[in-house]
Amino acid sequence: MSMTCGTIVTWTINNLFINRGAVVNALTAAGIANIAVPSVEPRTYLRRAIKECDQSGLIRVLSDDAKEICYAIVDEETDGEAKRWEGRMRTAITMDKTTGEITFTRNSSLQQQLQEAIGRNLDGMLPRDIGSVFKNILTKHANAIPLRETGGVYFVPETHRHVIDQLDTIAQAIAKTIRVGKVRVNRFEIVATNRAADDVSSLLDSFVTTKIENYLKRAEEALADDKARVTTIEKRQKDVMALIKDSKAYEQALGVQLSALKAKIKAARLKVIKLATQKLAMADPS
Repeated sequence: MSMTCGTIVTWTINNLFINRGAVVNALTAAGIANIAVPSVEPRTYLRRAIKECDQSGLIRVLSDDAKEICYAIVDEETDGEAKRWEGRMRTAITMDKTTGEITFTRNSSLQQQLQEAIGRNLDGMLPRDIGSVFKNILTKHANAIPLRETGGVYFVPETHRHVIDQLDTIAQAIAKTIRVGKVRVNRFEIVATNRAADDVSSLLDSFVTTKIENYLKRAEEALADDKARVTTIEKRQKDVMALIKDSKAYEQALGVQLSALKAKIKAARLKVIKLATQKLAMADPS
């Protein structure tokens, strides 16, 4: 029987309404603790409710402050050749963020529909919120290694296979509560061979290299920007230092030495220090 060195984990979430309470219950039932489940902002479920009730009009934000948010449903026509724009507001909908009270600027047949739709969408989470919860589970409980800059793809060492099982259980529990769509964990086991470790290391190298390039680019932009402070470059230095710490954890998880990658990170650190020194010299020519 082949041994595995770990598993590559991704997920599929393509539902527009996932109740926050269902997510909290799924985490509790699976025995996962210390994972924050973000609350849903009023603007999120109000906008979804408006879309549900009126799919033909465009939604525009008229105002948004600590007390209330106001959306307008509008009709717009544009003519690029004539450089002409015409618009008409059907109605404006304001929600008090504290009380949840809804008011309309003019009488609207949507009022009753909207109240019912808000009740259906209240406390509903977006797919990206669920993805953030899944990511936190893997990084905090499974020493997961990210393999893509934008997230969503992780290598989990074999010693933490049980966490993937828990994540799978959570996804299945959430899926049972939704009206339409999918919530599914995808897993691809990696057979324990030297080639497998090299392949994962290569993906990791690509991921970290992209991060290094982004940090250096932002540091160089700060050097060229007269308004930017040296602290901006120093923050990038801290980012690179964090990669050095992460690389040691990656070595332990993969059971391999990442000498070339660590050398690349250390070289980037020296370059950022040099950029910070140049920025200081520019600020104090004397």
